[in-house]
Amino acid sequence: MKLAIKDRIEMVLSQSFPEESLRQLVINLNNAGVGKSEILKEFNELDQMLRNAGRDEDADIVEDVMDMMTGYYVGRNLDLK
Repeated sequence: MKLAIKDRIEMVLSQSFPEESLRQLVINLNNAGVGKSEILKEFNELDQMLRNAGRDEDADIVEDVMDMMTGYYVGRNLDLK
């Protein structure tokens, strides 16, 4: 059974270097055919859930990777399809 994107993000957030792992997850999802808008939608929904749960540090990491997807993280931006 394939994990939902949100579940995969949650797993990655518990790793030693979550920002880099999330960045790689985005690249892998995009390479597997998941479009930028779908990835951003999933990240945005999870970001709101994390904020509502008081998990601000995790939400900050998610938002950093969202910035990479949207061109607002100079030097680390992702060129997604």
